[in-house]
Amino acid sequence: MTQADIKNVFQGRCCCQLHDKKLPGKPDIILSKYKTIIVEHSYFCHGHEDSKYLVGPITKYWTEKINKNKDNDEKNEAALVALGWKMISGFWL
Repeated sequence: MTQADIKNVFQGRCCCQLHDKKLPGKPDIILSKYKTIIVEHSYFCHGHEDSKYLVGPITKYWTEKINKNKDNDEKNEAALVALGWKMISGFWL
């Protein structure tokens, strides 16, 4: 996938699917033509190292939830790669 291909995706010139339930983890954006998946994770819920918001009385709950999310992310990515998909992933605030 070239930079021009990525530009076409974000300018709406490329056909894509959203949240395909048939794929592990229901990835955010599926580009079948390029056999590529784009996954966006939130900083907080997926435990980005720069996220500093874990405070308060329910810290244990969120720590367990974030760790579970990270484990699921790894399993889903491994399953998608095993199926031959290329992955692009990032974090949003």
